[in-house]
Amino acid sequence: MNADPKPLVSVVIPSYNQGRFIGDTIESVLKQDHGAIEVIVIDGGSRDETLDVLKRYAARISYISERDRGQSDAINKGFRRARGDIVTWLNSDDLYPDRRAIGVVVREFARNPECDLIYGNFLEIDEGNRVLRMYRRPGYSHRRLLRIGYISQPSTFFRRRVVEKMRVREDLQYAMDLEYWLRAYRMNFRFRHIDFLLAAERLHGDAKCVGRRHEMIAEARSVRVDYGAVFDRKHAFRRFVDRMLLYLVRLSGIPEVVHYRRSTDRLTVPLTFDGAIARTLLFRTLF
Repeated sequence: MNADPKPLVSVVIPSYNQGRFIGDTIESVLKQDHGAIEVIVIDGGSRDETLDVLKRYAARISYISERDRGQSDAINKGFRRARGDIVTWLNSDDLYPDRRAIGVVVREFARNPECDLIYGNFLEIDEGNRVLRMYRRPGYSHRRLLRIGYISQPSTFFRRRVVEKMRVREDLQYAMDLEYWLRAYRMNFRFRHIDFLLAAERLHGDAKCVGRRHEMIAEARSVRVDYGAVFDRKHAFRRFVDRMLLYLVRLSGIPEVVHYRRSTDRLTVPLTFDGAIARTLLFRTLF
């Protein structure tokens, strides 16, 4: 990253038939308080209202709409177009809820020149922008990642040098982000967690993590095996310990739910927090 006090951040948005959500996604990027952001939407030829939404933002974003080979192909197309010192991808149904998020990431990279990838905390929201639960995350552990998913893809940003050496695997449909993190570690890129709400993942009927969960879990397991995971009794026990740890860390994020419920002026899109604390208390974690 160069010495520019406002380095360019490239946000690649792969898109396909998410027209009812992509407006909020784009708004959440454009309302960031960091001024140097390029938004690149790679649409796979949507047949819903997506193009009408993109045309409304044509003066502030760049986009293409054409048939592609899937989400990973779209992400890689966006990476090839990205000019930023910092790069990420944001699914067209997810968003950045806090106006300060990207600015916080930029400052953290500036303070830690040895760091290559930064990830943070995240929310789960439903299709009506209701907050389901808060996820505070622990620091990076490669062994933990071989057992359980705890890094939120939309809350992860990386330096340009990562994108220049790595593309997203296009043969994967669900676990391309997990494989990207594991491969980055193998290539000696360094991770850093920041204790800040960076993203919101949306759960709805058409989301892959909801409708095709079994296929996603199977692909993630295969990826972990490729990187050395052994699914034996020791693995199962340590994974149970991981689940308990992640649950306790998640509980420590409840004050953040209260904070955002009281500080709605920092939100990029309106969110509803009713019941979010109770749902965060329920024992549940990602695979």
